[in-house]
Amino acid sequence: MRVNDAHVTGIFGRRRRMVVNGGYQHRLSLFTALLALLPPGLFFGIYYLMTAESSRRLVEASPSLEPLIRVQDRKEALLVLAALLFYGLGVYLVALLESHRTAGLLHRVQGQLAELGEGHFTGRLHPRRDDHFIEVADSVNRLTQSLHRRAEEDIALLDDLATALDEAVAGMGPVGGRPRDRLAELRGRIEALRTLKRGHLGEPARMPVTAEASDSPAPSEPSGRAVISG
Repeated sequence: MRVNDAHVTGIFGRRRRMVVNGGYQHRLSLFTALLALLPPGLFFGIYYLMTAESSRRLVEASPSLEPLIRVQDRKEALLVLAALLFYGLGVYLVALLESHRTAGLLHRVQGQLAELGEGHFTGRLHPRRDDHFIEVADSVNRLTQSLHRRAEEDIALLDDLATALDEAVAGMGPVGGRPRDRLAELRGRIEALRTLKRGHLGEPARMPVTAEASDSPAPSEPSGRAVISG
């Protein structure tokens, strides 16, 4: 049994769940089985008509043998139907396993695209070597890498801009006023956007910070920003 399992795994690959798209896989397997049953069904149908004609002639020649001939014909018909049934079932199962090479990959592609739609750019598809349409998985991986790289570039740009704003706020000294508050507020918005981009990359979220805008003068040693929970 272990040898058979290893042989099947070598042919179809290691698959945890064989049916991931029941409608498509069962419909394709049924159509394949019916198509495969058509030639042998026609052949055995013609064979049955020929044997029925031979049996009729034997009965006409020897009426006493009719019960024996009828039993023999019935046994042959049952054996033929059983052979066709097992053959069709085998074709159905093989087609079901083969269809997973397409349905399984497309199922994972769909999941990866859903992750991208939710803003998660860290996932990767790892198609099996015997899967169909591997180039689709490669295209999705390239798209994910491109979005990941752009998010990293955005974070680097936001880091530089936030540093520049920190230096500008610190350079204004203890003098309060509206311009300084507006710069601190802008700094907080940049930090919030940077936190969102880090979430796209799967990095731990950081609390956005900003200064509380007001028309009152700033204290003698202001920090320039306050924590906003959210």
